Amino acid sequence: MSDDSKPRVSALAMAKRSDEYATVAWTPDDVRRLRPAWSTDEARQFLQEHQAELAHMVLEVGQRVLAALIAEREKEARYD
Repeated sequence: MSDDSKPRVSALAMAKRSDEYATVAWTPDDVRRLRPAWSTDEARQFLQEHQAELAHMVLEVGQRVLAALIAEREKEARYD
């Protein structure tokens, strides 16, 4: 299946599921560690403006990592 034919998963919908095992949340303090000169309000505004992009990117990377971990587990199971 090509990437174009895969259904898009809503990152926000994924984050709201009740059976969660790994979650990520960014705070204004996280932003300020990277940009100490920014005020808390500036960092909060940045997160609000980019919330959907961050959620999508975290989900995308997480899906790749999950697939790699599953493949590793299956490979180990074949050798047990």
